[in-house]
Amino acid sequence: MNRPYGYKEKDLIDLAEFIVKGGFSGKPLSQGFKDYAAITGKAAGSVRNLYYALAKFSNENAEFTEKHLGGKPVKVEKSEKFSEEENGIVSKIAEFKSRGVSVRRATICLAGGDAKKALRYQNKYRNALKFSEKQKARESDAQILPTEKFFVKRLKAEINKLADRLAAGYKKENAKLIRQLAALKAENERLYRRLNGSNGGVIGYFNRNAGDRSVKFLDR
Repeated sequence: MNRPYGYKEKDLIDLAEFIVKGGFSGKPLSQGFKDYAAITGKAAGSVRNLYYALAKFSNENAEFTEKHLGGKPVKVEKSEKFSEEENGIVSKIAEFKSRGVSVRRATICLAGGDAKKALRYQNKYRNALKFSEKQKARESDAQILPTEKFFVKRLKAEINKLADRLAAGYKKENAKLIRQLAALKAENERLYRRLNGSNGGVIGYFNRNAGDRSVKFLDR
């Protein structure tokens, strides 16, 4: 069964239908998540995750987008602010962690022992961490001056060119070595035939020079 990003395709189709019918029109995404959650019985956080999965899938699968979204991929804002409730949960879990309490135990405590609610809180906390990491990455990238970006890009281009030149040089040298090896092999075969031939080989050489004085000298 097809499960894009771990979700049932039917869930994506149902959410796409809600979007096409204007379920998110004229309201913040967070409100749209709550509205759809109220209709389906899902948690608002789960709806948000499903929404972002649909956004990715709709931008990658043109056939799905054409069929279920009227050809318009779902757009995602660069940063989605967390609600006050979510921020409160995240802050409390962070406070528990500072005291050495695990995230799992913290969420169980905050949920009053309700496992389903604890899982929701845990997901909210993880989403907040991911969001924070992305923010830090964007801020770090923003601190790089345009001139630095230019030189970094230029350096990468030069490195790529150098790698290409080295690869071409190695290829040329390898071809040269192959030719030399073939020549040595041919020369080796020629010498072998000469030394072992019946007429022109070693035996033939000594037969032809049987009357040579040096040979007679050796016979004495």
